[in-house]
Amino acid sequence: MHADNPPSGGHGAAVLEALGLARTGRVFDLDIGRFPGMPHHPAQPGFDLVTYLSPQGAARQRASRGQPAAFDDDNFGVVLELVTTSMHMGTHVDGLCHVTAGDQGCGFGGFRASEHVGDKGVLTGHDMAVPPILARGVLLDVAGALGLSGLPPGRAITVADLELARDHAGVALRRGDVVLVRTGQLRGWPEYEMGPEAGLGLESALWLAGHEPAAIGADNSAIEVMPSVIPGRVQPVHVELLVERGIYLVEWLGLEELAAARVFEFLFVCLPLKISGATGSLVRPVAVA
Repeated sequence: MHADNPPSGGHGAAVLEALGLARTGRVFDLDIGRFPGMPHHPAQPGFDLVTYLSPQGAARQRASRGQPAAFDDDNFGVVLELVTTSMHMGTHVDGLCHVTAGDQGCGFGGFRASEHVGDKGVLTGHDMAVPPILARGVLLDVAGALGLSGLPPGRAITVADLELARDHAGVALRRGDVVLVRTGQLRGWPEYEMGPEAGLGLESALWLAGHEPAAIGADNSAIEVMPSVIPGRVQPVHVELLVERGIYLVEWLGLEELAAARVFEFLFVCLPLKISGATGSLVRPVAVA
């Protein structure tokens, strides 16, 4: 069953209340950054950046045509680059049309890839663009609560782990929160070897969903434990949270500084790019304490 009105961080009194959590003005950058050759989930095409216009290049082009090297009296120059990637590289948010499930291949809210995807992305009206998210953020430092620098690869986080992290943080979970789960796997970033990853198990993901968050984030590539520990289901957490409940997922978050500062409640700000037809967005979220 689909939720008709999933909670969304960013409306009215909830925003004003969340703004009140910014007491010291300290800003934590939760974006891990992007660079050519960066580690990435095998389903993604990678990230590359190529300069296609430069002052020196343009000057040489003009000189090759017998023209003056300088364009004008200011010796005006421009540097431009071309970025090749997907909207799911590095720190990003998954839109509600990112995955499908079931015999008919449906996504959240009746989205159907066979009908609603064209050669230029998801068709207008079905891309379900992610709105700006300003909400109360809560950090559940599972690794820290267990006394570990990082969870072992492939470790499925349990409900008991989340309850322990919640009590360790001394916070309560509320409707409309953005809940960030730390596994500790990105503590050595940008050095990172893709492979099995610790993450939410299905039961713990549903436990979080029961609190009706606006979004759930984690410091791994897929929020959930990889590979899946449920036979016959490749990414059950994505299906249950995105498709069935309309809960946004924020992946590849940098949570080390936030955890080290023991900041467990904060203003969470995430502004997705407004790209028509996209199934998600590169983001640079911040936590403001």
